[in-house]
Amino acid sequence: MRYLASLLAAQHSQIAWSILQNHKDSLYHLIQPAQIPDDSILAWAKFWLNTACDRKVRARLQDEEIPIKIYEFIKETKPMEAGRVIKNMSEECLVLLVELILRISAGNTVMESKLAKSVILDMKLLSTQRDMFFVNKVLLPLIKNEDCLPVCLLD
Repeated sequence: MRYLASLLAAQHSQIAWSILQNHKDSLYHLIQPAQIPDDSILAWAKFWLNTACDRKVRARLQDEEIPIKIYEFIKETKPMEAGRVIKNMSEECLVLLVELILRISAGNTVMESKLAKSVILDMKLLSTQRDMFFVNKVLLPLIKNEDCLPVCLLD
C-alpha cells in the first residue's frame, strides 16, 4: 500500500504534499542511529524516492537538510576503528539511500555544497585507509550527480 501511495505521489503534487505531511516521521525514523532492518530501509527508501519526485516535497526536504542527515546515517561513527567509512549494510540499501540523497539534493547548489564539504572530509580518511566500497558505491555516484529533466521529442 505504501509503495502504491508513493507511485501516486510521483504523479500528482497534491498527493505528494499530503504524504509528506502525514509520513514525515517515517523519514526521520529512517535516519535515526538505531539499528533498522535492511528490508525496512529498502521499503522506506523506495517510498521516499518516489515521493521526492515532486518539486515542492523535494524543496521541503532540502530545507530540512535531509540529504546531509541521510549521508550522516550511512557513515560509520568511528571509521578508523571500523576500518571502513560507511556502515556495514546491504549494497541494495546503500545504493537506494545514495540515490535518495542524489534525488533530493540535485540542482540545489546550497545542498550540493554542504554535501560536498561532508564528502571531502570523508575523502581525507581514504588517505589512511582504503575503502573501495565507499569509493564505488557512494563517492562516484555523488560526483556524477546531475540534475536531469527527461524530455520526449515527437515529430
